[in-house]
Amino acid sequence: MIARRDFLFQTAGLAAVGMVGGCTPSPAGPEPRPGATSFDLEIKVTGLCMLVPAPSKMHVLMVAPAKDDADYEPHYPRVFYDAAHDCQVARGKYWRAVPLERMVLDLSGFPSGDSGFGSIPDISEIKNLVDLRPYTPTLGDVEATTPHNLGARLTLPPGLVDTPDPRGPWKLVAPSPPQTTDLPLAAWYVVWTVKGIVGSELPWTLAPFKDDHVTPEPLAPLKPIGGGSGARP
Repeated sequence: MIARRDFLFQTAGLAAVGMVGGCTPSPAGPEPRPGATSFDLEIKVTGLCMLVPAPSKMHVLMVAPAKDDADYEPHYPRVFYDAAHDCQVARGKYWRAVPLERMVLDLSGFPSGDSGFGSIPDISEIKNLVDLRPYTPTLGDVEATTPHNLGARLTLPPGLVDTPDPRGPWKLVAPSPPQTTDLPLAAWYVVWTVKGIVGSELPWTLAPFKDDHVTPEPLAPLKPIGGGSGARP
């Protein structure tokens, strides 16, 4: 089985953050899989994020609750991955966590050797995924503007999507016009797989929101790790 990249975008608490310390990124990284010219990318999104289809890409919007909300609880969008992908550490020993607050992580530009494999499905085609767009009628172009209360944005290329482990019940409340929707089950966990990304490493960068002027953390390119089994660490 082809070695995979495991990204976890977390919109709630940081259960693994204590495991991050002690890892120093190294651009050299581990030895790549011999003869690797392509790899698969598996992205896991957790939390009730909003998915917004666009031509040839899928946007994932991670909410930052309004601070004047009486029930405000801060969200902490993070990307987690095995530190062995860019550090000289044993696999499964340490995890890297990269802050995503007010950042854009755009993975839609990587060339894929499996053209036509996967697509950008409509929300109605993704099992148990709730279409939240009707609750945000003024959303607009999420690339041109920063939607209200946006915490972070992830942009994905065409791929295969799965929504394992749906849970419920949920209750959606729209303030204007007042409307309540009861959902027996809803997807809170989305797995997006991109097949055959061309190359032997994944250069990835963060960009700030258009109205921000911060310098994102520099990130070392990630390299596929061999082993043949494809098992999770």
